[in-house]
Amino acid sequence: MPRAYRRDRLARPRRRLVAVARVLAGGLVVLALAVIAAPYLLGGPGAGADTVTGHVVAAVLAIGATAVAAHRRTPSGPALAAAAAVPVILLVVLTTSWWA
Repeated sequence: MPRAYRRDRLARPRRRLVAVARVLAGGLVVLALAVIAAPYLLGGPGAGADTVTGHVVAAVLAIGATAVAAHRRTPSGPALAAAAAVPVILLVVLTTSWWA
């Protein structure tokens, strides 16, 4: 099987997984912005510094993982691992901050 055919066959699932990872990373960015802005908008005490830091770090990690996954020169294995890391990051944030 020629190498170009294998690359095309893997391109569509990789693009879809990267698209899902980008959407989830965007959701993490929105959550981080909501945690930062909530005390100012609602007039309450807000979440703590550890929660805000955790959300910001998770959003930055997710954006970095999607950048690695979407880069053209990244091989398929590491790209898929980077894209698959985004839902894991999201689940860690949700279990430690929102569902606890």
